[in-house]
Amino acid sequence: MSNERKLKEGAATFYIYDKELHHKDDDPFIVWLKSEGFKAEYFGHGNVDNAIYVNINSKVYTWGMAGVSLSAVVGNHAIHIDEFKKIYEIFKKYSGFTFSIYTEEDQRAYDDYMAQIPILKEQAEKSRKEYFSKNPTYEEWCHDVACKIMEDEWYSQYTSMEKIYDDMKDKFIESELRFDFSEKKLPAEIACEWWIITF
Repeated sequence: MSNERKLKEGAATFYIYDKELHHKDDDPFIVWLKSEGFKAEYFGHGNVDNAIYVNINSKVYTWGMAGVSLSAVVGNHAIHIDEFKKIYEIFKKYSGFTFSIYTEEDQRAYDDYMAQIPILKEQAEKSRKEYFSKNPTYEEWCHDVACKIMEDEWYSQYTSMEKIYDDMKDKFIESELRFDFSEKKLPAEIACEWWIITF
């Protein structure tokens, strides 16, 4: 990734202008940025003493240049050092969390769920192989689909096997089902999608 792309990554660049900011390595704000893991990226320019671009996603910063916009800036306006620090602390709170997750408990639950996905896929593939190793006909597969649909409490109350079989004869639905059968989809998968198929 180029330096300039790193600066522009994720629409997260802030333009900080502050009279307390000086183009020196020992400037208190620069020292603070480095302590937070930010790294300097120089593009062969940077001649504004009181202005700096800081990207909170890629954790890079570069000095400003008079009359030149180096990146799109959050809010299209400069902010001061103390304002940036407040904003940064808000986002730092969520560092390592998945987008739209706000607590460690929710993140753990999400991580546990994501860890289960490969296991569930493996189990589904095993079930698929076992089911189709019996070489069911299309009609047998449709019967199994109808049985799975009827296991749902709502369908068991408001429809019947006969109605499901009638729906399966609809040209559009039949073509969908024949395709799903050719793709070796399990009856339980079709049952889960039945309301969409018949919508």
